[in-house]
Amino acid sequence: MSAKNRDTTTRRAVMAGLAAAPIAAVPAVAAEIPLPPPSARLDVLWAEFVSLGPKIVDARAQAAAAAEAMPAWARPGPKYITRDGVYDGEISDEPMDVTITPPEVGDFRIVRMSLADARRDYKFAQNWFGAARAKKDYVAELRGLAQLRMQQKAEMQKVGLRGLEHARDSLIDRQYDFANAILRLKDDSANAIAAKIIAAAFFDTMDAGPIDRDLLGDLVFALAALQPRLTGQIAEDVAAMRAERETQV
Repeated sequence: MSAKNRDTTTRRAVMAGLAAAPIAAVPAVAAEIPLPPPSARLDVLWAEFVSLGPKIVDARAQAAAAAEAMPAWARPGPKYITRDGVYDGEISDEPMDVTITPPEVGDFRIVRMSLADARRDYKFAQNWFGAARAKKDYVAELRGLAQLRMQQKAEMQKVGLRGLEHARDSLIDRQYDFANAILRLKDDSANAIAAKIIAAAFFDTMDAGPIDRDLLGDLVFALAALQPRLTGQIAEDVAAMRAERETQV
């Protein structure tokens, strides 16, 4: 599944269902009910899950730097130009047509045309200018968009953007996969309960990257009941997150 097209609703449903049991178990853990030792599999999953955070930060920075090195017209940017000559509106990935000037009539003009925009213009022009002219203008718009996209692709190739984006998205996908594996792992240890709480928060925020206080928010304090029972890297990581969080309060 692509990192760009994850279904937030589905992910949160998974998070809610799989995380309900470990979160509900926190009071029991605090009461020192005997729990099994953590599995070796959990240690592996957790180490991989956490280690991907800094790699994602670095991959994002590399992709962002490559994009910034491209000409402004080839980078994502505002979709419209206003009557005052200001670029404004939603951010579009389409290349910008720098030849388009501010409108003399109306509030804005599209400078980053998409196929959907071209089709909408075509249908509108059929009603106002007739089929022949509408088709002629539509073909011209499609040719112009195709040319701009080819030029944009050439700029992307110069800076290696597609490869960097693929590397970044692959790392993000891997972190989601490890978080999912942690939630599904059959392990009732204190370490597993803590790891599943953190993985659940990860899915809830939908923010791949470092596993730190910014991800967990006040859940860091909920982990306090578990901390005396934690061992290994998870114990160290939870202690670090709690310490960092407490210094910010």
